[in-house]
Amino acid sequence: GKLVRAMIDALPNNVKLFENSSLIKWKKTNDFISCYFKNGIIKTKKIIFATNGFLKSLGIKTSYNFPITLTASMTRALTDKEFESIGEPKEWGVLPVRPMGATIRMTKDRRILIRNTAEVFNPYQMSKSELTKRSLKQKIGIKKRFPELPDDIIQSSWSGIVSRTRNSSQIFEKI
Repeated sequence: GKLVRAMIDALPNNVKLFENSSLIKWKKTNDFISCYFKNGIIKTKKIIFATNGFLKSLGIKTSYNFPITLTASMTRALTDKEFESIGEPKEWGVLPVRPMGATIRMTKDRRILIRNTAEVFNPYQMSKSELTKRSLKQKIGIKKRFPELPDDIIQSSWSGIVSRTRNSSQIFEKI
């Protein structure tokens, strides 16, 4: 959103940001790090790898973490009638007690956001049909809590990767 855009716009001129650029492999030779991407190579003396669940695929800390695929869905904005039918709540969010349990939120703009799937799933193989299956689970989750809402309320669904470690800590260090 706006905050991320502001942070990107504030980057100094000596910092370059490449979004949506999957790192295929990397190697260190003398003082230089070569990073290989689908569309090119970057050679540099310093780099920050923000890899999340993909450390293992880059040969870094291979037995420390693993990727978890999370899938979420968001409804369209509720109509006045739909919003009234669920009690006109203020913005709220429910977080799980269990580490990978469901989360659900009511946003300021009257949308319901739900994430009720967390799985070890190859992140490179999430097909449209697989995403649709997970979206159906979210529709069921919304309908269980809000049966008065229509079946076609979900506007978008997406999946993403987070990293889990054995001790639930972050991996942030110089390699």
